[in-house]
Amino acid sequence: MVFADKAYSLSKAQTAMKKRGASSAAILKNNMKDKNKDLDRWCSAVRAPFESVFSKFERRARYRGLAKVPLQLFMDAMVHNVKRLVQINSPTLNAGA
Repeated sequence: MVFADKAYSLSKAQTAMKKRGASSAAILKNNMKDKNKDLDRWCSAVRAPFESVFSKFERRARYRGLAKVPLQLFMDAMVHNVKRLVQINSPTLNAGA
């Protein structure tokens, strides 16, 4: 299931999701006939915890090139996850176990 905002509620985006085997949980625009406010409220509640995480990432890439930009995003995500592990006081990993 793909949780997306109103930009992905268009039929082109939804057909592309269906081709890939994903169902759309995009929030529909107010003027759409299939709008369900309760469903949109639930989708927003599911998305809310993750929105703040991705809003902290940089908007611009430091590097150029198709290989370097995904590497930068991967490293940013790894740094975020490691900082999160330290923050929640996770137990240390034993190398010999």
